Amino acid sequence: ENTAIGGFCRMGIIPIIAGIEYPDVFSGVMAMSPAVWLAEGGGRWLSNNQLIQYLNDSQLPDNVQFYIDIGTEESSGSRPPVRDQNGDRITYPQAYVEGAQALTTALLSNGVPESNVYFRIIEGVAGTRDIWAQRLDEVILWFFSGDDAEADSTSVEALATESPEGDQGNQVFLPGIQQNTTPAELNNETPVETSNPKISSKVIIGAGLVVITFMKNRYG
Repeated sequence: ENTAIGGFCRMGIIPIIAGIEYPDVFSGVMAMSPAVWLAEGGGRWLSNNQLIQYLNDSQLPDNVQFYIDIGTEESSGSRPPVRDQNGDRITYPQAYVEGAQALTTALLSNGVPESNVYFRIIEGVAGTRDIWAQRLDEVILWFFSGDDAEADSTSVEALATESPEGDQGNQVFLPGIQQNTTPAELNNETPVETSNPKISSKVIIGAGLVVITFMKNRYG
């Protein structure tokens, strides 16, 4: 219950599968800008998608949270090698948005509780590292504090730097990102750990995937 896995774009598919195959390891799955179109197996758009078919054929866990978001300006080039029902090549924004919608529908249709799925379409946003980074704290808060990802305005950094004195309620720490990590280190696959003895937290980032292990304390 203390470990989540996430990915971006092409690496957004792997966490979905990991969460389904290993619900005893991962309690949260994050897929930002998932490239569902990469799982197309031929034929018209979404008529033979291997990821969607995998979800339809699997017993999905009811104890794993899935965070999925997508921008309306996602792109990976000119046009993906996928055609719609009329035989026309679809656009990348269409592929990303409709693919994420199909992914979310498949999760809900196959037993994942609605309360465990958070899906968000973000208008006018493309999938870049800077944009993804701006949303990461919202995801962590939704996974580990029970707050609404979009409505909550408190950052993980603010929670991590609050004093433990008094009644603070549930605390979520992610020190590896907001305190100890430089942009260069985010590209390193070496685990990033905090030196604070009161905090047990580890962030491993590399090749488009992120694994987060956290400790949530209650004070007072």
